Amino acid sequence: MSSFKELGHNHRREAHEEDWFHDWAQLHGLPAVTLTTFRDVPWNAPFYARLRVRVIEALSPGLQAIRDHEQDIGYDAFGPRVAMRFDPRGGAADQQRL
Repeated sequence: MSSFKELGHNHRREAHEEDWFHDWAQLHGLPAVTLTTFRDVPWNAPFYARLRVRVIEALSPGLQAIRDHEQDIGYDAFGPRVAMRFDPRGGAADQQRL
């Protein structure tokens, strides 16, 4: 797995972080990057939203399985979680099923 440092970006600057999502997807030949995170923690979903990472409303079976596992191990006890997607092409993430 690549990190901000490996890609030469400073993780404290949002513009570079958006570049990181794009670069990571491109480096691995992926059309998009998905993640799960806490919905209401300011440095989680709200932060990612500023970087064009969008909440996924309709989860694929695979992504639903990830969310189910997170619930089983107790992640949701700390607050509501969401799945999100960064589409470097700028597509409407919440309209796509992964």
